[in-house]
Amino acid sequence: MIKVMRKMDKIKALKAEIEKTVEKFVCRTQSIFTLKDVKKSLSLPSQQAKFIESAIEEVLKSNPCIFYNETFRDCRMRADYFYKANFLLIPDEEEMEKGILIPGHRFIPFSGIDVLPFQCKLQLPDGSAIPMKIVHERLEEMIPYHNLLGREEIIGYTLLNDSSNERAFKREDPTKNIMAFRVFDMKNIYALYDFKQGDAFVATVLNWKKGIYSIEYFPSRHLKNIPNTQPELTISWKMPSMPYSSVLKKR
Repeated sequence: MIKVMRKMDKIKALKAEIEKTVEKFVCRTQSIFTLKDVKKSLSLPSQQAKFIESAIEEVLKSNPCIFYNETFRDCRMRADYFYKANFLLIPDEEEMEKGILIPGHRFIPFSGIDVLPFQCKLQLPDGSAIPMKIVHERLEEMIPYHNLLGREEIIGYTLLNDSSNERAFKREDPTKNIMAFRVFDMKNIYALYDFKQGDAFVATVLNWKKGIYSIEYFPSRHLKNIPNTQPELTISWKMPSMPYSSVLKKR
């Protein structure tokens, strides 16, 4: 029994060492790498090669900052993959009338897993930042802008938007209650470009980890001329759940 426990302790210690070493490797790398590259960075006993390789795979699979294929011959940092990628931001009629842009699920998967939508930052081509403000809307009217977050995460995210929302959730049928949401204040931007329905902003990813983007105005008639800098995605990946509920537990 004692021998078994000692063996388990050794395995646990080895796994911890592998996890620490792999995470250090991932933090250092800025480009494409392979499982072989990671193994080279480890100074561990070769007689446990299969166990070590399996442990490395598990660490890579659990890291939300990495894309990888099934054989781990092509691993890539998401921050590197998405850098300078373009995607569309198309305000709807209600947002245009209110002079706002609701972050919601718009930035999935173009922002880091730890970035809350209202923490994302937009800036114009000249570098000037677009401010945010608080709006008060019924939760049921805001849900369509957040659907991709999932039900549980919508609740967590709404609570993180403003402390006053906690009281609103305690009342009967919270979806009917008015809650506070942080949104981009676009009133002056819409006026600057004489923004019309069907027009859009092309967002360019400047920093995936921090959720920072540059936006450029495109009228609807010019949308077909949008530059496409998104590389082909040849590696499979699974979108991890947003950690808004776990953030709430830490508060």
